[in-house]
Amino acid sequence: KSVKPDDYEAYDGSTPFLMACRNGHADIARLLLEHGANIDARTEDLSNCLILASAGRSPDTVKLLLEKGVDVNYANEDGVTALELAKEHDRKEVANLLRGAGATEPDNNRELPPAKPSERWQYGAFE
Repeated sequence: KSVKPDDYEAYDGSTPFLMACRNGHADIARLLLEHGANIDARTEDLSNCLILASAGRSPDTVKLLLEKGVDVNYANEDGVTALELAKEHDRKEVANLLRGAGATEPDNNRELPPAKPSERWQYGAFE
């Protein structure tokens, strides 16, 4: 029996593909997609690959996901979008890529919900 890219999930629902996106490994994310990884996978808080990648330091990963047609305005269960996280983490190049792909500017008066302690690493809080 062969192993499929989505056969493993971490405690937060992350698949290897989502982990590659979160950690900025565009080459691995591309390889996993070529081998059948689910581009629509979500974590337990319903964050998608673009949300996870947007807080990271890899514009190449964000470019890959945008090329693959991932919804640039998708929001997780807390209403957080990729552009909001990119701006929160001062990822200017990523924010510009997202804007160029049609991302809607977030409401500047809205505060992002605090990350649960178990999720802080997910968005790059421990850099």
